[in-house]
Amino acid sequence: MNQFKFITTLYEEHLTELSFLYSQRIYLMNQNQKEFFWIDYEKIENRIEPHLDALNIGGEIALEVCQKQSIEGDFGELYAACCIFCRQKRLDLICDVIEKIDSDDKDRIIAITDALKYEMPGSWEDYIKSLLASKDQVICSIAAKICGFRRINAEKELIQYLSQHNPHPVFIWALGRMPGRKTFSSEITSILFPYINHKNEKIQYESLISLLRSGVDCVSAFVESDKFTNNLPLIPAALSFNPQCIASLTELAAQKKASSDCLVALGLIGNKTALNILIEYLSEEHLAEIAAISLYLITGADLFEEVFIPEAIDEELLFEDELEKIKNGEPLYPSGKEPGTTELRLSKKPEKWKNWLKENNKRFLPEEFYRLGKPNSPVCLLETIQSKHSSQLIRQLAYDELVIRFDKDITFETEMFVKQQNDAIHELKGIICCER
Repeated sequence: MNQFKFITTLYEEHLTELSFLYSQRIYLMNQNQKEFFWIDYEKIENRIEPHLDALNIGGEIALEVCQKQSIEGDFGELYAACCIFCRQKRLDLICDVIEKIDSDDKDRIIAITDALKYEMPGSWEDYIKSLLASKDQVICSIAAKICGFRRINAEKELIQYLSQHNPHPVFIWALGRMPGRKTFSSEITSILFPYINHKNEKIQYESLISLLRSGVDCVSAFVESDKFTNNLPLIPAALSFNPQCIASLTELAAQKKASSDCLVALGLIGNKTALNILIEYLSEEHLAEIAAISLYLITGADLFEEVFIPEAIDEELLFEDELEKIKNGEPLYPSGKEPGTTELRLSKKPEKWKNWLKENNKRFLPEEFYRLGKPNSPVCLLETIQSKHSSQLIRQLAYDELVIRFDKDITFETEMFVKQQNDAIHELKGIICCER
């Protein structure tokens, strides 16, 4: 093997390893696996950087390998290649990738978007904003996601797009993250308010959140009608902290008509009146986990327990004697030797929660709203975001609540790399501590 071939092979191996790590990170985040906490993703992310660095300093040969694999490689290699194009400030290569995008290949679309979200130079902002005028909706959607994630000032472009096209969730989501959204609140209200009755739940949800983030009261119109329980997403209703919404949500749950969203909403509100109601839902198998999470959100009770999850058995991989054991109802493995994983979970046992509440009932006042056992405040919401026990959804909602209720708006997303998240948390902590 000549030297050129040897070096080329090394760079190809870097791309292969990057593809594996990128795919693994996406899988873990999408699964939201209970044996992994959000801070554990950093172990994978720290392994990504050395491979990117090796390609970045690899000169023309590495760049040629990245160009080749951006076309011929899988979506993970495309992600890695686009990261290098960003670091090398090769906008021409990014333009070429975007122009050749397959609108039906969702994995490759996500890979390109992720690379630009994390690695795009600030000098490319005008280019990204210009893509919002593209006739290709996929390209427009990529640009909208990047604008929202990076908080690029594209209020006018997003408003113009939504005024000329059918509503799309990512454009609505991005509009609610614009730095100057409150300056454009009248235009945003005009565009998004009609969508709070939209039949598409995602469009309805994102419209409500973006309106609330823009300081617009979009919930009051619902609270005195049957639309509240039939049409209005309950989580945005909870984040609005409208008193009538709080009463209606509690009444809905007390009537045993609660959905999982209703239980999450009760946890977000954090009122004492919800505690006994939530404990009752622990007895309903399909809602028990959500009820326990909401109880923890309000109380901060350390009622965690280790649960063994046996590995699923693939009978096609078993020997005949093992299949015979299964057929006869015999254990396949000796006691204590079963393959599987141990997860740390909140207890779903009603008696445990009842006993805890009996001992701690006096800590909670009926007129107060709690988070993790303390009166809700920006500090408590910051603790929710930092907690390793908080799921991606709960952390994102805590951040939304900081923006909506307390006007603590910084650039933060749970999709960020852990280091970026920790930097944002540190910035937020500084803002909150200065105001105490």
